[in-house]
Amino acid sequence: IYVDSREPGKQFTDLDMDILEALAHHASMVIGVSRLREDIVDLSAMLPTELEKASQADTALISKLQQLLPKLDQTGRGKVAVAGMDN
Repeated sequence: IYVDSREPGKQFTDLDMDILEALAHHASMVIGVSRLREDIVDLSAMLPTELEKASQADTALISKLQQLLPKLDQTGRGKVAVAGMDN
């Protein structure tokens, strides 16, 4: 994040810095959640293939994941809804 001022010699206040830090933190969280969402979608797509070649112990785990992943899909489009993010 880059900030600047049009006024020469203007310094940012502690409040300005607190707001900037909060925005940066929020942006990093949104990016992180977006990456996790992509991982969940990728995992969900992989499960049917993995189930075909899984052992009996793996089958139970994969079946459980297949049950849980749709619960995370709140949009109906293979994505997890996240407050403050466009889908």
